[in-house]
Amino acid sequence: MRPVTLFSGQWADMPLDTFLKKVSSWGYDGVELACSGDHLDVAKAARDKKYCKLIKDKFASRNLNLWAISNHLAGQLVCVPMFSVRRNWRAKRTPNANGLSIR
Repeated sequence: MRPVTLFSGQWADMPLDTFLKKVSSWGYDGVELACSGDHLDVAKAARDKKYCKLIKDKFASRNLNLWAISNHLAGQLVCVPMFSVRRNWRAKRTPNANGLSIR
C-alpha cells in the first residue's frame, strides 16, 4: 500500500513539533519536509549530524516517516533559461518594522 504523506510547506509558520503532532493525529504515514520556517535549516543540517538526528527523532517519536525534503522556494527556477527578468530572483530581503521581509 502506498504511504499517505503531507507536505509541511503550508504550515511553515507552525513549529515542527506541533505540526508533527497534528499530522500523526490525522493518520498520515509521513511528511515531505519543507526547508522553511523552523522545519529544516539546510545549512545547519549540512554541518551538524546531531541536528539531523534530532529531526529524525522527532519523526520517530510520532511514528512518522520523513519521505522527502523539499526546497520549492529556492528550486523553482531550476532548468529555466536565464533571462533578464530571472537574473535577480533572489533579491536581498530587508525586514520592515513588522518583522516581515520586503524586497
